[in-house]
Amino acid sequence: VGGCGRPSPWRPRRSSMRFGQFAATTQFYLYGRRHFTASGWMRAQAKYSEPVPALESIDLHSKVYLITGANSGCGYAISQFLAGRGAKVYMVCRNPTRAEKARNNVVAESGNPNVHTLIADVGLASSVCDLMSTLAERESAIDGVICNAGALLDQRVITSEGVEIT
Repeated sequence: VGGCGRPSPWRPRRSSMRFGQFAATTQFYLYGRRHFTASGWMRAQAKYSEPVPALESIDLHSKVYLITGANSGCGYAISQFLAGRGAKVYMVCRNPTRAEKARNNVVAESGNPNVHTLIADVGLASSVCDLMSTLAERESAIDGVICNAGALLDQRVITSEGVEIT
């Protein structure tokens, strides 16, 4: 029945998926459900030869991390976590105002003043090269890079360097 008590003009398709596609989708779902859920993690962890340390006990005071897209969302949360464990954190953002606001919040929440911002658009090769030059002047090594920057656009967009970012 459609809206307002009238019959629906749409008929369900009886076979919208071929059997092979259905089987593959079902297999993908079942594998993911078994291995990539909390219970899957617990089964895998039980096989480790050494226990997994609690996240709260991890000390990162001698580590240096670079996080792109760090002023909001996952990048911001990762910055908070790493700074809270004592790491030196470089937050890479495009907007200087938003970057500084995010940095100040991370410093206030973590109590770690060793949080820095670097302004770069990782969609532009020239900006990434400048970023790496700046970072090379400040650090001799980086322990981790979290590539979190990204955009979800619904139209085709080309950078000034001719690279498609959609």
